[in-house]
Amino acid sequence: MFSKEKRVSRSLFTKVSSKGSSVSTPLFSVRISPATDNRYSVVVSKAVGKSAVVRNTVRRRVYAALRAAPVPKGRICIVYTKKPIASASYRDIADAIQKVFR
Repeated sequence: MFSKEKRVSRSLFTKVSSKGSSVSTPLFSVRISPATDNRYSVVVSKAVGKSAVVRNTVRRRVYAALRAAPVPKGRICIVYTKKPIASASYRDIADAIQKVFR
């Protein structure tokens, strides 16, 4: 999990989710909007996994991959996960995130 300064607030979340540009992969979709500093949010619905253990594991893997990825400065990123991400390895998630931000 990121510190509070790095997370997306509710007001920013609605703005980015409606106006940001979208990039999609088989594992997730990312909404990106320009900003002064980087902020992140990960959305994992019950469609990804019925148990909270699965959803939290996916969320932690995505946050770790975002932390390791070379994200350009000044982006607000909201990651919407899809069903196949539940069975994906950390390496698969990290590779997909790196491809999005190249």
